[in-house]
Amino acid sequence: MYGQTKVIVLIVIVLALMLVAIGRNSIMKWAVRTVAKNFMGIELEMDSARLGIMNTDVKLSDVVVMSPKGFEDKQMMKASSIYVNYELMPLIFKKVHLTDLRLDISEIVVIKDPEGKMNTDAVKKIAKRGVAQEGGKGKPGGHPPAGQGKMKDIPLEIDRVTISLGKVIFKDYSSGGRPQISTVQLGISKAQFRNVSWDDVLNGMRFLASISNPSPKELFKSLGSILGSRDDIKELLNKLDEKLR
Repeated sequence: MYGQTKVIVLIVIVLALMLVAIGRNSIMKWAVRTVAKNFMGIELEMDSARLGIMNTDVKLSDVVVMSPKGFEDKQMMKASSIYVNYELMPLIFKKVHLTDLRLDISEIVVIKDPEGKMNTDAVKKIAKRGVAQEGGKGKPGGHPPAGQGKMKDIPLEIDRVTISLGKVIFKDYSSGGRPQISTVQLGISKAQFRNVSWDDVLNGMRFLASISNPSPKELFKSLGSILGSRDDIKELLNKLDEKLR
């Protein structure tokens, strides 16, 4: 009888932990979508969002960044997973310190609509909001100032970023009728960048917003002009250049 009671208690504990996990992850999924929409102005869809119990990490699975409303193709970016490990203490002092950020991006879809508008213009607006002050002047120092929009003056430090990127797809509807489709297979696998700041993040957004040509040469030129001051970017560009020749 005592043994049966122990089994029943164990089952109840396991079921309770499962319910807590399911509820916690559902809340996490809602929170990520809400922050993305209110803080950055982008719509996110995802299959799951997991928040660690014993450690400070977040993992998102099958993430889709949606194009702005009005575009024929709804998806702007697909990522099989996004992983974040953060330090809790800096958050108390309104600072963000990520020890690890991993982005496994399968594809980025760049769309030009019949009027010549790009779906990546939304990213350009985020980057502009990140460096704008009241009065319209930029502020140096590695983090966006308070003032315009909903970007707050929150210092950001990322120890390590690991990026995988499969391909960039271009869809041009500006000629009318069916789109002209071009694909650049990049095959970037686990490229690592260390000591990443707000400036680097915003420059990455500017690069994404600047993509308008399906030529690998133009892609490299844009990436080099915006992020080429970093040695790790120069190394990545050299590897890609050799790979795509």
